[in-house]
Amino acid sequence: MNDNKMTEIDIINDLVSKMSEEEANEYISYIHNQDSDGINSIVKKYGYMFVKPISNIISEHNVDDLFGGREDIIIPALMSSFSNAAKRVKEERKFSKEKSVNQVDSISELRELDKRINNKESANHYMKTLFNEEINVMLKAKMILESAGCDYISSELDDIINKTTINLILTKPIENMKKKEIISEDRRKAGKGNISPHKFMAVKIAADTWEKYPNASQEGLVDEIFLYFRKKWNDNPSSGAIKGWLSESGLNPKVKPKNRKFTLVINE
Repeated sequence: MNDNKMTEIDIINDLVSKMSEEEANEYISYIHNQDSDGINSIVKKYGYMFVKPISNIISEHNVDDLFGGREDIIIPALMSSFSNAAKRVKEERKFSKEKSVNQVDSISELRELDKRINNKESANHYMKTLFNEEINVMLKAKMILESAGCDYISSELDDIINKTTINLILTKPIENMKKKEIISEDRRKAGKGNISPHKFMAVKIAADTWEKYPNASQEGLVDEIFLYFRKKWNDNPSSGAIKGWLSESGLNPKVKPKNRKFTLVINE
């Protein structure tokens, strides 16, 4: 029933078409509130499962509640704590004689294992959704290396996987900290007269808009911010300058597809 080729919208439409009006409304409400348990209580009836990416464990809405604006202090402490915990697990594993993966005896067996792993479409789709494509590839490579008896390189890859996973869990707090650092630096430079006084406002409008509309295209934002400035000031910056500021900020969310279905979020 499930088709890995279907888009997220195709899946939602397929699900809703099978639901009663009451159940469909409940389902949409769960999606809006990002209620994973609620979503799964419905979609499992129709052969689907909702997987919440670990990068969304800490949402944009609860970053301030959890970190209280002290991301610059709490994030390094958390990363250190997670890293130390991973190291302890790794050390304990060294004392265990049991292998998590059975070793193979020949290259042909290794190739067969590689083929079996690649053919597990459902498992691969699940891992790519839960983590991302890069971590999924690294986990499969680690399994192949362990099966081949390459314990040293496998251990090094394990460290990279742990660090990448920690960064993924803290995606939203890190983005929030980065946004604050950029805005704070622009304010400092603007105060010294080293930067256009409009840059801070342009970057802040873009950051606030992208927070609400992550699919908003940078080109669309540049056009809308330019029009907003032109109505407000006589010395408004060029669209090229605004484009440069937004590109330099690195705040454009890495989500697709991009569109122009947004309204500027102005929090002056």
